[in-house]
Amino acid sequence: MSTQPLPMNASPGPESPNPAAELDWLLEIGALATHHKDSPQPHDISSRLAHMLAALTDHLGCLLGALLIPQRHIRLVQAATRANTQWAVETFRDLETSCLQSIQLTKRPMLHNRPPNRAAALPGMRLLVIPVVGRDESAAPGALCLLRSTDDPQFTPLHLSVAKHLCRHFDALLEADFDRATGLYTRLGLQQHIETADSITASATGSHAVICINIDRLHVVNKVGGFAAGDALIARVAQLMQQPPVPSHAAAARISGNEFAIVLPDTSTSVAEIVARSIQELAVPMATEISQQQPVSLSCGIASFGLPTEFERGLVLAELACQTAKDRGRDRLEIYQDDDASMIRRHTDIVALQQLREAMQEDRLTLFAQRIMPLNRPEEVGGYELLLRLVDRPNENRAPGPLLAVAQRAELAPELDLWVIEHAIAQARPYLSQLLAANVSLSINLAGPSLTDDEFLERVHALICEARLPPGFVMFEVTETVALLSLAKAVRFIEKLRAIGCHFALDDFGTGVNSLKNLTSLPIDRVKIDGSFVSNILTNPHSAAIVRAIVTLAGDLGIDTVAEYAETEAIIHRLRELGVEYAQGYGIEKPRAAARVFAELETRQCAEHFKLAARQPSAR
Repeated sequence: MSTQPLPMNASPGPESPNPAAELDWLLEIGALATHHKDSPQPHDISSRLAHMLAALTDHLGCLLGALLIPQRHIRLVQAATRANTQWAVETFRDLETSCLQSIQLTKRPMLHNRPPNRAAALPGMRLLVIPVVGRDESAAPGALCLLRSTDDPQFTPLHLSVAKHLCRHFDALLEADFDRATGLYTRLGLQQHIETADSITASATGSHAVICINIDRLHVVNKVGGFAAGDALIARVAQLMQQPPVPSHAAAARISGNEFAIVLPDTSTSVAEIVARSIQELAVPMATEISQQQPVSLSCGIASFGLPTEFERGLVLAELACQTAKDRGRDRLEIYQDDDASMIRRHTDIVALQQLREAMQEDRLTLFAQRIMPLNRPEEVGGYELLLRLVDRPNENRAPGPLLAVAQRAELAPELDLWVIEHAIAQARPYLSQLLAANVSLSINLAGPSLTDDEFLERVHALICEARLPPGFVMFEVTETVALLSLAKAVRFIEKLRAIGCHFALDDFGTGVNSLKNLTSLPIDRVKIDGSFVSNILTNPHSAAIVRAIVTLAGDLGIDTVAEYAETEAIIHRLRELGVEYAQGYGIEKPRAAARVFAELETRQCAEHFKLAARQPSAR
């Protein structure tokens, strides 16, 4: 095969085409490129590309069309259905490397005309080569090659224009299935490959292996060597997956920023372990070469799957094993085991997280409200704490405690908190005048990650301002321990929202270290005394003393006090004696659907309004 750049001895020359004929096939090619309903497209990316290439070759009257994109491991050659085209296939095989080298040098369309070889009885040819550049113009381009005999008409500027247009569609199709930076499959592309690959569907053992690979400490490389060093490391790791020890029949993908996957058809996990350890060893020398002496290591997880429909689950299990390897020290390899407690918990978390996302999307989350009663003015409503509930079946709901814990571990807490705030405002807005007339405030819990999320802060700030809620209407509750973990950010968060009228309560107060001292560190309006001190206040003098101390200090600082777990009349009476201002618990009121609470409040306000009007003397 020739390795010299292909010479350029002519440009696409003008020729007077038949306008009607040109318009016909231009429209037909356009229909293929835009997936016209009358031109059904195969699902597999390779089949779709081959289908479009064959149509282009046929419509342009070419002997052969080829799509060559080495970075993405694509080589499609489509010969016309003519008896005399075998020479074209053989000729192009000799010119393939030369075509790519030439196009990568110039990145411009080229036309090569070779005269007939009478001695060898070979016809001449016209070879039009168009670069397939894609969005990343720094990457080496591929090429679309179209071959005609010199007995056929020359390629025209219109041919060139249509070929360029189709090249853009080729690249658009590839973008969804192949990662631009590495040339590997994307997660979606790998999934589609698994569904269509013969080596996966027809396995001798019925078992395939999937390796999940994660680059350890990539963020450190980015900070020390810059993002260019990080990108170079990602590219080099990707190259390891396209060469031995990875077998040629394997399929590799870049799943996310620093995560990769390799599918090994008809392979046991023990063989996959050998491949993964070899890749780990090959990555070690990259420390001096790319990351400026920063150690480079890979964490790997391995799992197996059978049918193509089971691939997604296999990949999830491999990701679990990989995360376990990172948790246990990095630069490790773990094979998924059903009896590994750490992996079981992570698997449970993934299932719970999926349930939570589905509940949010399907609107199966709802808000309940529990009253916070003024102890010295029980006839007043006081306020309500909004509580999240998961609706399992009609008229059945439960507190999604495990799901909330998973949301925090999966960094979904700010998204969930925002859902609560948006729905709380939407539900309260129709009853706003009644809520204000009754001097009711709504308390909303915030998770720890939300307090340190700047984007969450800006979105909540915008929501409150847009709703034009009156000062004091919204009371956000944060736990004492969480607030103190990142005190500076918590103070900034609280101060920004207090500036637009929001109030803040410190929840579970008294369980942290130096709790009384912490009151002076945070700009809050209320403390909620932890239920562990309230529930045994009648029998434990130490609990009563702690509650009395909290009430005294909070009063000196101008801060309200709320006692949680006020379950009985006796406890409520004792809380009044100790000077607690508000109480919350089953002894006051059980949580109920917020919509029902708001509707009942509206009815109550209307009744009181009519009573007041009835007492007024009639006008004369």
